[in-house]
Amino acid sequence: AFGRAGDAVACALQLQLTDLNPIRLRIGLHTGDAQLSDDTTSYVGPTITRASRLRDLAHGGQTLLSAITADMVADQLPTKAWLTACGSHQLRDLAPPEPVHQLCH
Repeated sequence: AFGRAGDAVACALQLQLTDLNPIRLRIGLHTGDAQLSDDTTSYVGPTITRASRLRDLAHGGQTLLSAITADMVADQLPTKAWLTACGSHQLRDLAPPEPVHQLCH
């Protein structure tokens, strides 16, 4: 969890640029309220669910953002990074379809 959407995007970009061979991370980013679990060791709730569904949609080495997160960071992306619209996708157990954006570098 990050205090700012831009910090989450910067971290995702750093992870994409790090050589983790043979691991290829799939990252999903969504912005909203997150609650600590009862045992305070992880976050839970609809925001976390949407981020995980975006991650499930991603391919190895890909970072996908929800529309709300893309809108929040579009004007403050790290140098040599940009967003590409990937169309709307139905995320498992969530409605309506989510406009998805890919973080590129």
